[in-house]
Amino acid sequence: MRKKEGGSKPLPEINHDYKVAHKIAPPQTEQGSTTTSSTFSSQKTVMDYVTLEGIENRTGIEKNDMCGFVLKELLDNALDFLETQHLGKKNHNTIAPAEIEVVIKKEPNYLCILVRNSNYYDKVIFTKDRLYSIFDFGTFYSSKRNQYKISRGALGDAFKAILCMPYALAKEEQDIEWNEPLIIKSHQTSFLVRLIVNRVNQTIHAKIEEKRQRQLVTKFAEIEVRLPIPRDNLEFIRLRDFLIDYTTFNTHIGFTFRIKDTSSYTLNFPQVQPIIKWTNQTSTYYITLSEFENFIFGLENNDATSYDVIKKNFREGSNIKKQKVAQMTIGQLKQSPLHIKKLYNDLRNAMKPLATPSKLSLPFHVNKKVRMDAIKKRLQQQNRLFENTKIKYNSKFGMHHSSITGIRFPFLYEIVVIQSDKLFTLEFIDSLNCSVAPNRYSSL
Repeated sequence: MRKKEGGSKPLPEINHDYKVAHKIAPPQTEQGSTTTSSTFSSQKTVMDYVTLEGIENRTGIEKNDMCGFVLKELLDNALDFLETQHLGKKNHNTIAPAEIEVVIKKEPNYLCILVRNSNYYDKVIFTKDRLYSIFDFGTFYSSKRNQYKISRGALGDAFKAILCMPYALAKEEQDIEWNEPLIIKSHQTSFLVRLIVNRVNQTIHAKIEEKRQRQLVTKFAEIEVRLPIPRDNLEFIRLRDFLIDYTTFNTHIGFTFRIKDTSSYTLNFPQVQPIIKWTNQTSTYYITLSEFENFIFGLENNDATSYDVIKKNFREGSNIKKQKVAQMTIGQLKQSPLHIKKLYNDLRNAMKPLATPSKLSLPFHVNKKVRMDAIKKRLQQQNRLFENTKIKYNSKFGMHHSSITGIRFPFLYEIVVIQSDKLFTLEFIDSLNCSVAPNRYSSL
């Protein structure tokens, strides 16, 4: 028995089994509703791809920077392709330069951002099956995932963000359902990728239409993104300035920019440093055993041999004897954690780590004098050099080390500082792995 507060009359004990069995209701208000009722709301995580808040949480990109993000990611992917796949076109004992063309223009209903890169041997870059894998919102699919090497745009699912940002911007600013496609042209084929959003069932997926072309006018691969038209012309100025800055450290690539707003103009930045053949490989010293396992389990081609995969992707693979590697396919290797661990240790034992990060391989000559001369030529193309202009350049090879995971990210950081009588402040441009960020601060 319990005593009632403020009185002597005892209260009966509550029979908890009785309460549960007979579903005793909680106290009610005068209107009859329960005092503890709450309203719950839920949203599937996949819907983060199609809201501005969700995109910002995923990428850290705010609304005003999304056009710049789209342009940067397209440029980064085009540069990565050229640096690893460009062979050039031989003509009269010369080799055609690696080239990128960017078109930014206003159409009646959208802003067009188009990026083309040279593909003289018409290599197949995209297929319908590969695109469905890229735009599968339930998985990450990327040639850069679980690989730590000199590269740009290592987001891993940037293509999904590029497809979804126009939808999120249109919904937020204009309250319309965006249906303009992302267009990819490669190897005599066009792909129209449309985003299908069901807000009731909270599902999103890509619909891909494939069109064969009889012939290609130019040997270029291109990607076109259509975005809601900005409310003013400021976006054009910011994008133009970003494009010019982007050319500064990519001296081994030729650029052409065609911008069509209220007026039309073209900016040309010819290649001023040769692109050299290189093999961009990662290293087992950059990753932990767990990350190596993730790399193996994430490989798409289960029929590939273990030896071919490690020789192609890892620096140590070229120094390990074929007999040392178990004669297994990737599919078989995935079934044997012991063999994965042994392969990881054998690769590490095959070679020592780089003595210094400055020995990292790059697709251009990194001698400081050579780089300085090339950057000066690029700055001259940008009309940044005046009388009495002083330039200082520095670079730093490094290996960012995560104390938590043990992963190491190789990088090249470069900076150039410009001072002249026509500038009231010092102007600087910096880059990480030759990629500059949109909307950066550029004065001291």
